[in-house]
Amino acid sequence: MPASSTFALAFVFSDRPATAAIVYLIYNRSDLAFAQCGPYWRQMPKLCVMKLFSRKHAESCLSIPEEVDEAVCTVAKHAGSAFNVRDLAFTLTKNIVFRAAFGKRSDENQEEYIAVVQEISTFLGVFSVGDFIPWLSWMDPQGINKRLRVARATLDLFIDRIIDEHMATDAANADMVGDMLAFLEESSHHHGQGEGDDLKGTLRLSRANIRAVMMDVMFGGTETVAIAIEWALADLLTSPHDLKRVQEELAMVVGLRRKVHESHLHHALTDSAQGPPSSHTEPEPV
Repeated sequence: MPASSTFALAFVFSDRPATAAIVYLIYNRSDLAFAQCGPYWRQMPKLCVMKLFSRKHAESCLSIPEEVDEAVCTVAKHAGSAFNVRDLAFTLTKNIVFRAAFGKRSDENQEEYIAVVQEISTFLGVFSVGDFIPWLSWMDPQGINKRLRVARATLDLFIDRIIDEHMATDAANADMVGDMLAFLEESSHHHGQGEGDDLKGTLRLSRANIRAVMMDVMFGGTETVAIAIEWALADLLTSPHDLKRVQEELAMVVGLRRKVHESHLHHALTDSAQGPPSSHTEPEPV
């Protein structure tokens, strides 16, 4: 059907299709990645640039070196023996994202959380009859809908606990959740004047919006990065020549028995930046 107006054209080409699983998991597309074209979709990138992913916020994330050091120590303890790289990478990225975005790392029910996130990740790419034939959406031979409800209910409890803890704190929280609460509808959380305050008159977030954006961060910042780390390590182990190059470069640029700092990164090889060929393609466990 031909588009009848400029607005219709803009809506068709700026919108992003979402599967039934995605719509359910992110509260009817209340997030940033799959938000429908409209005022919220236009304002959220501004909030991200000014507040959520600002340079000032990135520089305040001092927890990253601590988490990396802990991961390196874990590897050193298992020297000469086999261990699960996938679990190590997932725990590392989860701890970094949680401390940077939510203000603290959460070791409570960690195994259950990791299992739920990995299960939901499979739902995002699973085949569903209703996505292709809407009038057959009632069919669920794989039992996905029931598993989706259970998985999201588990994450809802986890996310709501983080939000409630921030709302119960009178002091301003210098993390992502605290920044979003300043824009919460009927919220008394106002951090004073600062960068991004001009958005407060035009952007109001619901609790579902905050939940959904947190889901974006949890999935985009944990599993995606963990898979990239695992993929890079697996690629090195299957390519002795490249592994030797990396070892020589670390010895030459950083030095033996010394930590890698950000100042060394511009000397690093960039082959791993290419990543796996697909976000849902995973290497065999290392």
